Amino acid sequence: MTPRVLADACVHVVLRDADGRVLVQTDGTTHVLGEGAVGEPAVWTFAGGVRVAWRRADGLVYKASHAPDLGWIRAGAIADGAVGDPSGCAGDGGDQETLVFSRRGGGAQVLGNFAGSDFWRDVARVPTEPGDGLAVWAWPGLRHVAWVQSSGAIRHIACPGGAPTSPEPSARAVGRLAVYAWPHPEERTDHIVFRGPDGHVHELWLRPDGEWNCHALTSAEDERGEGSPTAYVGHASENEHVLYRGSDGVVHHRWARANTGNWRHERLHALPPALSDVDGCVSRDGTHLLTYWGAEGVVIATQTPGDGWRWHVSFGGGSARW
Repeated sequence: MTPRVLADACVHVVLRDADGRVLVQTDGTTHVLGEGAVGEPAVWTFAGGVRVAWRRADGLVYKASHAPDLGWIRAGAIADGAVGDPSGCAGDGGDQETLVFSRRGGGAQVLGNFAGSDFWRDVARVPTEPGDGLAVWAWPGLRHVAWVQSSGAIRHIACPGGAPTSPEPSARAVGRLAVYAWPHPEERTDHIVFRGPDGHVHELWLRPDGEWNCHALTSAEDERGEGSPTAYVGHASENEHVLYRGSDGVVHHRWARANTGNWRHERLHALPPALSDVDGCVSRDGTHLLTYWGAEGVVIATQTPGDGWRWHVSFGGGSARW
């Protein structure tokens, strides 16, 4: 399981342990959000706070919310029938959030919630293969869902009203997709980052004219990755960032000025080797945050603007197992 990191006014590290507990460490204090969870929890930011959703073996989907002035609030079940891990995001003008998951019997359900009311409504049904890993992101009035078929082919749909398409018919993905939108007012673009069967990391991006483009972010033998990458937009939407674990356990970081295609690369040798996928985000003050499992526990690394990477280990000593 990959420990997830996100930030509002606080920094939160979320994981599911081997006992099925959903744990979150908020500014150093650990809370139990739920029990009986399976798979990977979903995390996203919304309305100045953060959200965590997870599924149980019985198919029920639960959600917890954090607001800087209220702390953590655990809600009851918000959906049922889930057989795949949920994925969530904010979007649709900033006043709605979206949750998607594979349903029992086939297909995926897309739910929308207005202004954090926890009144979730059915937005669309997506024809996917049961159990597919799903990823969702949104623009005002439009939600994008992408998934990987059993053949490795990547599929995408814009809903409501869209039809499934193959952004790049020849592309094949292994593991989870990383998705994000670059919100430049003149040229908003949608992005899917994935690892191919050869270990190289690739990017698909959708331009405003509706054309998908694809290119490899890695080419050298020693740049190949393991597991699934993560991707996010940097502070003030200036840069795109991709993080992944190399075949030797070294964390790789690629970044570019948004939509320039001029990607740069660094190996984070100052950090301990990674034993899991890497997750990352940027905080409100521009600090980069990343998390992953290391040999001694969860590595939490930070990089403030103009400074190097610093790290410490948490969830060690048997406090959480994966």
